[in-house]
Amino acid sequence: MRNLFALIGFAVVAFAVIGWYSGWYQLTLSKGEGGKAEIKTVVDTRKVTEDSTAFFQKVAQIISNQANVSSSDGETNAGNARPTVPPQVNPGTGPSVPALPGGNTPLVPASGVPAAPPVSIPPSPGGTTGGKIR
Repeated sequence: MRNLFALIGFAVVAFAVIGWYSGWYQLTLSKGEGGKAEIKTVVDTRKVTEDSTAFFQKVAQIISNQANVSSSDGETNAGNARPTVPPQVNPGTGPSVPALPGGNTPLVPASGVPAAPPVSIPPSPGGTTGGKIR
């Protein structure tokens, strides 16, 4: 419940700051009868309407541009995607790798499993462990 009140308070303060900065209203502080402070507020509803309409049109334009970019990216990526071709197994000879479109042949060893690079393990700083892992 406390978070809801904080959110409402933040929205009111944000609206007040944005409205003052955009010139939606003017506050005038003066002394009235008997030395009492008077605060007068003048709200420019025409400016509020124009600014909010322009803001929502801009947001709608950005959303539609993003939707167009996303849909066009999906179409271009689908055309550029390389098809995955599973290796074919020939009985007795092992797997063979078909050529990819465009004449490219993937580099795969005859066993069908890529070879791992050799790994050298440096000796431990305390000397040899006799083949045991500590």
